[in-house]
Amino acid sequence: MAGSRLFRPSGGELPVYDANGVQGCGGSPVVCLPVWTATAAITTTSASAISNGIVFVGGGDGKVTAFATP
Repeated sequence: MAGSRLFRPSGGELPVYDANGVQGCGGSPVVCLPVWTATAAITTTSASAISNGIVFVGGGDGKVTAFATP
């Protein structure tokens, strides 16, 4: 999590959610859709790490992929 964004690596994607439950969210109970999704050429296998607006995710191939956040 960074600021008001929750990063949740899943398979080959990195969906990003509004941690405040507002943007892209609705209903009762509140359900949120990703506000942004990056697609990786790898299967993500680790939690994300975030530094200076860059999200780093480890893959099953032992490599790390970096995504610039919007």
